[in-house]
Amino acid sequence: MLTPNFIDYTVEKGGKGSGTVISYLLQAANRERAYRMRVDEAVKVGC
Repeated sequence: MLTPNFIDYTVEKGGKGSGTVISYLLQAANRERAYRMRVDEAVKVGC
């Protein structure tokens, strides 16, 4: 779950594992910045 600081969170490609591309706007300290990221290698977390 994301905080209200993350705006327009979008899964552009994929959605699970390697190759997934996401983008969002982050608002903090009276600034807004766009981010776009790609997952190169998914890491299993947990037991």
